[in-house]
Amino acid sequence: MANGSKRRFPAPWQVQRIEGGFAVADSNGFRLAYIYSPPNHAELGTAAVGHLSEDEARRIARGIARLPELLTKERDG
Repeated sequence: MANGSKRRFPAPWQVQRIEGGFAVADSNGFRLAYIYSPPNHAELGTAAVGHLSEDEARRIARGIARLPELLTKERDG
């Protein structure tokens, strides 16, 4: 980045429920990632192929939100 500055995304990161899925935000509320799932995934049947279920989207968001914790353990461990 310009002038040697580093952009920081302070922990803890949090999973936020949004319309159509989930968002991952840093402790300042800056949204870092969006993971979407159709609201009627179970009703879509074969049309849902290629889309995340709500549970899959939530689990992915939780995994992303854990990244700062995991990176700290790796660095310190």
